[in-house]
Amino acid sequence: MRQRNGLNRLIVATALFFVLFVFAQPVSAVIYKWKDDKGSVYFTDDLNAIPLQYRSMPSVEIMRGMS
Repeated sequence: MRQRNGLNRLIVATALFFVLFVFAQPVSAVIYKWKDDKGSVYFTDDLNAIPLQYRSMPSVEIMRGMS
């Protein structure tokens, strides 16, 4: 009986691992970091949130991340 209980746990653990592995999706994000004229640093995930006068400046840095 003890061997069957261990086998059942192994089957459940393998099935759980398989389900998590199949449905796991990598999450990636693009974060924009920019500075205004006063030197204040801002972060946003929306390019449209950066004022137009700062969008084309070299102070805009694109930070890519994976979670």
